[in-house]
Amino acid sequence: IDEAHHLPEKTQSHFSLRGRLNATVQWLERLDPLLAELHTALQAEAAPMPRFASLRDGLQRDADNALQCLRQLHTVLQQLPFSSDGHGSRDPESATHRFALGVVPEPIAALAAQAVPPLTALADGLSALHEQLAERVDENDPDQDQGPLVAGASADTSSWLGTIGALQSRAANSVALLHDYALGDQTDAPHARWVNRTAFDSELVSTPMEAGGILERVLWSSCHAAICTSATLTAGGRFDRFLQRAGLPAATTTLRIPSPFDYPSIATLHIPAMRHEPSATQQHDQEVAQRLPELLGSAVSALLLFSSWRQLNAIIARLPDDLRPALHVQGEQSKQALLDAHHARIDQGLTSYLAGVASFAEGLDLPDDYCRHVIIVKLPFAAPDAPLDQAMAEWVEARGGNAFYEIAVPDAALRLVQACGRLIRHEGDHGRITLLDRRIVSRRYGRTLLASLPPYRLVVEPADPRREPATPL
Repeated sequence: IDEAHHLPEKTQSHFSLRGRLNATVQWLERLDPLLAELHTALQAEAAPMPRFASLRDGLQRDADNALQCLRQLHTVLQQLPFSSDGHGSRDPESATHRFALGVVPEPIAALAAQAVPPLTALADGLSALHEQLAERVDENDPDQDQGPLVAGASADTSSWLGTIGALQSRAANSVALLHDYALGDQTDAPHARWVNRTAFDSELVSTPMEAGGILERVLWSSCHAAICTSATLTAGGRFDRFLQRAGLPAATTTLRIPSPFDYPSIATLHIPAMRHEPSATQQHDQEVAQRLPELLGSAVSALLLFSSWRQLNAIIARLPDDLRPALHVQGEQSKQALLDAHHARIDQGLTSYLAGVASFAEGLDLPDDYCRHVIIVKLPFAAPDAPLDQAMAEWVEARGGNAFYEIAVPDAALRLVQACGRLIRHEGDHGRITLLDRRIVSRRYGRTLLASLPPYRLVVEPADPRREPATPL
């Protein structure tokens, strides 16, 4: 398994459930007109489908019952206290309500339970309709030598298969999600549950907090042998965090292979004197914006990595206009268009700088002059109000653990390794990494973060004598 550091996260994502209430209500409201269109199409064929009328009546009855429950659920959800979204969303109107320890309040769970039977019946009815349509297509398949064709039936009917199949999948997903909200955790594997609210909809989410048990059940228990590889499986030089998240025993054989790169001679990790810590948001943003022109001017190319969309937008807006022609900012164009523009400027002998958030810290291959300087604005701790991270921290603390040192620091170490790794891609690379966050040298956990990194040549400027007093974390 290559890039195995993604395995736990991808497992969590795959086994997550989510659904948007308004979107579900809208397709349920459109179901009967859609079935009327299908009925018209079937009547135009020489042999209308038997039992379609009774199927349609049943589907509409189930949809009406489900709509009543979902509208009541939507009304109750709107009364929840929502906090403004600060975990990286680009939607300024988004907000979140997380259920403590994943426990859904009884009134919401009861409404979810009421919606399950009609949605289950609806999913079954759509499945039966899809099966009848599929049989009809098979009967009129010219490759099936089953007698004379009904003119146009195969083409017309088959065009509806995808539509009905998609609706059946949506109904089944809604059943699974609402069943989860109704019953809560039925095993020792807890779920985080929260509601995302935007200007247009409310989204219910249920995500397993740990992937280890799932991976043990669906992968490791039936796997004779496996090799998991990645450049970022260790935190602080240890595999403990990955083994725990991936559901592997502590006795699992591990091997850390030394890098072939001579890091001290080809890469420098620079920690400037900073007056403000990231916790002083406005002051740190301003200080970073003041420093960036000089930092960018020292290299032909650079990759700027921000911790959030808020931070990226706030700092980019403060930069001088003369930097803009060379600056390619995530969100202004597609990722590929940004990379193409960046490559084109470098190939023309011009300076060029890429700026982005976490997704730019991994997967970008910028060898040679395409990246000579990586600038990391802030240590990559998870946003404190990201609902899944909040839930996992709450779960660890409830069991007597220390969420900061068990989760936050190891995960930040892995993200920092990924971000720094954008600089050196092959033997010919060289350059500098600048971290505009002195907590890596001023806090006790900084030693763990530094120990996770390759042995770059470390340059730490003396602390600014005007430095503001440190704040927690």
